[in-house]
Amino acid sequence: MLANRAEIESGPQREAHELVALMEGAVARQEWERAEKLAVQVKSALLRIPESERAAAVMALSQVFERVKTSALSSRAEVLARLSEIRRGRVAQRAYAQPQSPTERPALR
Repeated sequence: MLANRAEIESGPQREAHELVALMEGAVARQEWERAEKLAVQVKSALLRIPESERAAAVMALSQVFERVKTSALSSRAEVLARLSEIRRGRVAQRAYAQPQSPTERPALR
């Protein structure tokens, strides 16, 4: 049993856990491209885990993936809200702007 534990500690399960931790950090810093690349590496590491042990590893890592998913959806909502604010501001600016010719300059008082 000790040999198996040593194998687990240095094998694909450990690699998957380390990659997931890196991915969680990338998500916290909102480095979405990095997080996506790490997710691909996690998938690869999971496939190298023996089938008999894979289900347990997937269950353990799925909690982290849920947190990552929640964070990504929250960030997406924030970005969409900000873009909506910008669009409303531009529309309002156009609505209230008075056309001026390029040669007209406002008078200094």
